[in-house]
Amino acid sequence: MKVNKICQIVRFKLFMHRWKLRSLGNRKSSHQESGSLAKKTPPAGYLAVYVGMQGRRFLIPTRFLNLPVFVGLLKRTEEEFGFQCSGGLVLLCEVEFFEEVLRLLEKG
Repeated sequence: MKVNKICQIVRFKLFMHRWKLRSLGNRKSSHQESGSLAKKTPPAGYLAVYVGMQGRRFLIPTRFLNLPVFVGLLKRTEEEFGFQCSGGLVLLCEVEFFEEVLRLLEKG
């Protein structure tokens, strides 16, 4: 049930971010500004997560959020931090572990 709420929050956040980018799109005065915003905005269907103490950024498909491994990571993070973090979604695990999980999920 919490995962569904998280998915809804993520979708709403992406919607608001896209709306903000479109509404400010005509006001940009330099290519550098638009390039820096584009790097921070994940493509449609993806979510940026920050992993480990280093806060390394990963782009993951949103379909991964309902998988048991991600549900477990989200629960562990909630127990440690709650959902009162500023910025993006943070997962409490080692970067190497997360990279291995992503590698296995990509294989199917």
